[in-house]
Amino acid sequence: MIGFMGSGKSSVGEKLAHRLGYEFVDTDVLVEERAGKSVKEIFGQDGEEAFRRLESEIIAEVSKREGLVISCGGGAILNRKNMELLKQKAKIVYLRGDPALLYERVKSSGERPLLEVEEPRQEFERLFGQRKERYEESADIVVEVGEREQAEIVEEIVHLLGGAQ
Repeated sequence: MIGFMGSGKSSVGEKLAHRLGYEFVDTDVLVEERAGKSVKEIFGQDGEEAFRRLESEIIAEVSKREGLVISCGGGAILNRKNMELLKQKAKIVYLRGDPALLYERVKSSGERPLLEVEEPRQEFERLFGQRKERYEESADIVVEVGEREQAEIVEEIVHLLGGAQ
């Protein structure tokens, strides 16, 4: 699962895994476990580069496994190698959403280190614009999230993957 912050990768991914009888993994959670600190702390103390390095290590590990639904951090697509590794055994599902809606979902979370700047909305829009094309080109399947129920999104993904699993 790929998509920008607020697209629902973790929540939809968890429900999709349950629906398919697969294990769910969230690369951000695995990075936090390995680092012994939150994503926010990693960004603040070690910087984005350190986070991206750990993220790539985790993706390299989980991409070797089968029977998983993997929720990738929003910036995982920045490293083409990450997507190449995942595509070897997986279908990449892009949860695409309108940037205004996604921003509304995340603006008050306090857990988005990339938005801890003076002008968070402008930074959100800049990052979205910077990543949008990479999401599109990385995806095998694109699903619009909009304001749809997660169960409906899950069923669409199952259908696009080839039907009831």
